[in-house]
Amino acid sequence: MINSPPSLNDSSEARWKDSLGDIQKQMVIYRQAAASGDKHAIDDAVESVASAMEEVADAHYDPKVKAKWEKKAREFRASPGKRDSALREMGRGALILLATPFALAGAFIYGIGMMCSGVGSVLKGVGSLGKYAFISSRRRGL
Repeated sequence: MINSPPSLNDSSEARWKDSLGDIQKQMVIYRQAAASGDKHAIDDAVESVASAMEEVADAHYDPKVKAKWEKKAREFRASPGKRDSALREMGRGALILLATPFALAGAFIYGIGMMCSGVGSVLKGVGSLGKYAFISSRRRGL
């Protein structure tokens, strides 16, 4: 029998979501510090982001996810090049999360449009059959 992973209960799910919200706030602070160019502010922001990543790791129940977030935190502290790749990766994930509902809504609307087009084609075909029935009855004088 396949073992399913344990599910998050309400308190751990809330902690997970709060941790993700905190990491997003810390990333904004880091970007502002990086834009300002202040070395001390950048170092503080890097430590804050890495701590937030470790918080996210602690909040999750899955050991693989924990290990992944801990690795991201170590890489983020390590070097500026790794920071940029971590930022891109997180930005890509946020973009996917934001774009998914719009893509699903677009696919749903497209599907509805295709169904309406199909129904219209069927009605058009049925209508052309009715045209032949009425034309023949007019010719007979009914």
